[in-house]
Amino acid sequence: MILISILTKPNYLNFPIFFEYKNRIEKHILLYETSSLDSRKVKDIYFSQKAFLVNYRTNKKNKLNCMVSYIGINLEDLNNFCTELLNDIHVNKVFINLPETLTSFSFILSNEFMKRGANTIIYDKFNNNYTIHNNRKSMIKSLTSIISIENHLLLKGYKILSYTKKDELIKRKKNILEITKNLTQFKEFSNNYKKTDSSKGFYRKLVQEIGKNDEHFIKGGIFEEYIYWLIKDNFKLDDIMLGVTVEFEKNVYNEFDIMFMKDNHLNFIECKFTDNFKILDYIYKLETLNKFIDDDGKAMILSIGDTEISSFNLKRSNLMKINIFNVQRFEKKKFLKEVEIIFNLKRITS
Repeated sequence: MILISILTKPNYLNFPIFFEYKNRIEKHILLYETSSLDSRKVKDIYFSQKAFLVNYRTNKKNKLNCMVSYIGINLEDLNNFCTELLNDIHVNKVFINLPETLTSFSFILSNEFMKRGANTIIYDKFNNNYTIHNNRKSMIKSLTSIISIENHLLLKGYKILSYTKKDELIKRKKNILEITKNLTQFKEFSNNYKKTDSSKGFYRKLVQEIGKNDEHFIKGGIFEEYIYWLIKDNFKLDDIMLGVTVEFEKNVYNEFDIMFMKDNHLNFIECKFTDNFKILDYIYKLETLNKFIDDDGKAMILSIGDTEISSFNLKRSNLMKINIFNVQRFEKKKFLKEVEIIFNLKRITS
């Protein structure tokens, strides 16, 4: 299989198709119009593809057998490009991976290939499926390969430096859920907590059983794990991780409290279990990070406490598509409903 992904802007919507057919692809050609897209942006995508192919392993620990390249052409060169490419390749093996929004360049190119008997593929990011067209038939197919958080980031050229291991989370789950039964009471305890207190009062035994008593964990980590389990246990997800440190390039990294994948979109939640933090700083931070990790992913700031959010900051967050859930007293049902709507998730039914 020869996959030709047409790049009309530096996004990654072509990648679900690449991931779906990764074990069948012999060559992956990143094709772009030289007059409309900066070659440096294309090179970034090319190098992220190369890094993915080096780092990805199948269950059998085998490398993917795929060559990747990038080619820039002009509209007037399309006919010659199609002819030359198909000289040594059987046309049935060629699949044109089209962007969701067709440009004159992608429309003319797909038309030239289809006249010669090649296939086109269009990914639907809303329904998370794709349509294959050729001069004989058209069919809609569902994606069968689920992209994990790690592979999503690898495809973008990023690397996970660290995260909270799932066996640790499972081991602590019972105590975490017991501690957070009364969040208002626990928040009062955590606000006044110091490591030297050795977890006085009601929470002493539970914290000791967990085996972590540093202030950072008590004042934020426990709440993050509670939210992690709320989301994991109530919604159908493809993947979820806690405390993920992502390296974007050498010595440039950031930690995400909660990340989760659903239908090839990576979303994240920033948890604040403290009062009077600088909300505007986090709005700008999440807006920037969201552009890095997913073109269509969503982000939320979850704040429990006395933080007041001005109308200006609310307007700013709406403009930047950063969702804010800010309350003094946490209501689980209300929060889950908000998450369901914002991230377009489906509940796990018993």
